[in-house]
Amino acid sequence: MSRVTDLYPNNNPDYVLEQALGEYESVLLLGYDEEGNLSMRSSTNLTRGDLLWIVEIFKRDILLNIEPEDEE
Repeated sequence: MSRVTDLYPNNNPDYVLEQALGEYESVLLLGYDEEGNLSMRSSTNLTRGDLLWIVEIFKRDILLNIEPEDEE
C-alpha cells in the first residue's frame, strides 16, 4: 500500500485518478478541490484507525525520503 503514482506525464488530477482505476483494494484520496479546500475521501472498507495509519506511514516516508517500492 506504499505505492505512489507519479503525476508525469500529466499533472491533471483526473489523469492520475484514471490511471489508478482497478489498481487498489482500499483507497485514501487527499486533495484540494477547485475552491482550494482540502478534501478527503476513502473507500468504506477502511476504519478511522486504518486511515490514520496510512497517513502516518506516508508522512514518515516523506520525512525520511523513502522511495515507494517498485511492485513490478
